[in-house]
Amino acid sequence: MRDTGVDAGGQIDCRVFNKREYRKIAAAMDGYDLVLIGANSGDLGTLVELTGHPTFAVVKRGPALRPWRHRKSGEDWNPLLSPSDYADLLEGLRRGSQLSLDFLIMLGLAAVVASMGLLQDSTAVVIGSMLLAPLMTPMLGCGLALAQANPKLGNAALRSVGIGLALTLVISLLMGFLTPGAELTPEIFARGDPNILDLVVAAASGAAAAYASARPNLIGSIAGVAVATALVPPLCSAGISLAYFDITNARGAALLFTTNFVAIVLCAAATFRILGIRTARTGSRQRRWVVGTVAAMAIAGLVLLVPLQLALLKGLLQGKPQPNYYPLSRAVMNALEDYVEDDPDVEIFDAGRPSSPFHPADVVLVLGAPHDLDKDYADALIKIVRREMRNQKLKVEVHLIREMWQVTSP
Repeated sequence: MRDTGVDAGGQIDCRVFNKREYRKIAAAMDGYDLVLIGANSGDLGTLVELTGHPTFAVVKRGPALRPWRHRKSGEDWNPLLSPSDYADLLEGLRRGSQLSLDFLIMLGLAAVVASMGLLQDSTAVVIGSMLLAPLMTPMLGCGLALAQANPKLGNAALRSVGIGLALTLVISLLMGFLTPGAELTPEIFARGDPNILDLVVAAASGAAAAYASARPNLIGSIAGVAVATALVPPLCSAGISLAYFDITNARGAALLFTTNFVAIVLCAAATFRILGIRTARTGSRQRRWVVGTVAAMAIAGLVLLVPLQLALLKGLLQGKPQPNYYPLSRAVMNALEDYVEDDPDVEIFDAGRPSSPFHPADVVLVLGAPHDLDKDYADALIKIVRREMRNQKLKVEVHLIREMWQVTSP
């Protein structure tokens, strides 16, 4: 009634009943003159026998909801999805899966926020972008489409995901070109090396998102699911990595997003089926579409297991990388390198901001030379750092290593 724009005006009463409560339904219907009932309900004959007053009209509508189980055991603590909750779920995911201007604006702003957070190495900003991004809704729409055998909804949701993916990549690529730095930040590198644990997180988060979206009392948990399963940050990491010409990290970030997408859609579809969402009758075309889509995504999931498992084993053997220093900007490094170039025997071994909050210095420079350097040389480097970083109060440490000989492995 809301979709058609009909004003009830006190003359129309829309009500949802449990299918098994025939006498309760009949008693309520006796107080009305006209009752509209779906053609697929199969209860028209029973209701006509139990009622005496109203006139019934049959309405052609979509396939009815059919529970996946008929026994009543356990329904007190884990009930099936009620018809009213099912209607709200279907309407919400159907609208949220459609490509719209609101969807593109929110996703574009989330991509900007995520890119800035990644470039600044700010975890808080990256988390904020996860809450802004509306990309989870069309993914749940894909899962609902598989559970409901609804190719139209699935294609619409997949179209939104695809265009949203392209938009996020373009924005992050531009952000990477507009804000050049010396190297990628640890936040970006963290999303370029996924393993099988990320697949487990995505699977659990997809099931949790589907379950919470179907239960009105749990809708507040969606925000936590958005944080647990990062969708926009991996795409932004891939775009920024491409801008910095780091193809390896971009490939890893793209692998993380693909892992999240496959796990979320499949686990959301399975959760919706467990909650009782399926159609009473489906055609052969719909069944072929569901089987083909699920098979393709399952094969993709199995293929993803190989690099994810290898990444986990590599992490266990080598350990998690933790930088000692955060990189300086390209402007600072260029100024330092220009000064050092005047002496061919001097080389900058390391330069950056200490990652430990307990380090006494703000910036650390490590130089190598075959001979001692005057203190004036260090003072000149300190002045360059303070000038380029526009802070005369910076605490800068300069270390000199006497380089006697060096061996590089082949």
